[in-house]
Amino acid sequence: MTGAARPAALLFAVCLGALAGSPAAAEIGFKPIELTATPIDTFARTSGKTVFGALEFRGGLEVSSSDPDFGAFSGLDVTPDGDLVAISDTGLWFTARPIEDAGRIVGLADPRLAPILDGNGKPVTGKLNGDAEGLRIQARNGGPLEALVSFERKHGLRRFVAQPDFAHAGGRPVRLPKSVTHLTPNAGLEALAVAPPAAPSPAPRG
Repeated sequence: MTGAARPAALLFAVCLGALAGSPAAAEIGFKPIELTATPIDTFARTSGKTVFGALEFRGGLEVSSSDPDFGAFSGLDVTPDGDLVAISDTGLWFTARPIEDAGRIVGLADPRLAPILDGNGKPVTGKLNGDAEGLRIQARNGGPLEALVSFERKHGLRRFVAQPDFAHAGGRPVRLPKSVTHLTPNAGLEALAVAPPAAPSPAPRG
C-alpha cells in the first residue's frame, strides 16, 4: 500500500479554555467567534513517526477561544464538503472549515457557534436537556444534510435536518429501545455509527 493510498488519521486536540455550564448566547443562528489554532506536528512525543499500520497522521490542532461559550465538545464529524461539525455537551453546534497546507491540517477558518434547538425550534436549556454527546452526519439519497445527535441524562437520539443549516434545525426524536431510554443518568450514548445501506442494520428512522 502506498503512502497516498493510506487512510488519513486526523487528530483534533481541543484546548477547552471555557467549560460553560450552559450556553450564554440563546439567539438562534450561527455567530462567528475568534479562534486560535496551533498545529500539532507529531503524533508521538518521542518520535516523528506518521504511519501507524493503515493510518497516516496528517496533523492536528490545539484549539482555544476567549468566547465564553466555546468548549466541552463531545461529538465531531465532517460533512461531504469537508466542513467540520461538532456538538458540545452544553447544547451548542460548532462549525469550521479545515485549512490544509501540503496535505496537512494547519488551521480552521470561519469558526461559528449556535445553540442546538429542540423540537419546537427553541434553544435547549440546562444540562439535563442539552447534554449532547454523539454525532453523525449523513446525506440520504441526495437530500439535505442530516445530523444524528445522541443525548444523555435525558437519554435520546434526535435527527436534525439542515434547512438551511443545523443552527435552524429543530431536533426530532428517533425511536429507541427501552433499554436505552432507561439508562442511568450520565451513562448514555457517548458515540454513534451509521451502518451502510446494504448492512443488515439500516440507518435509524425517525
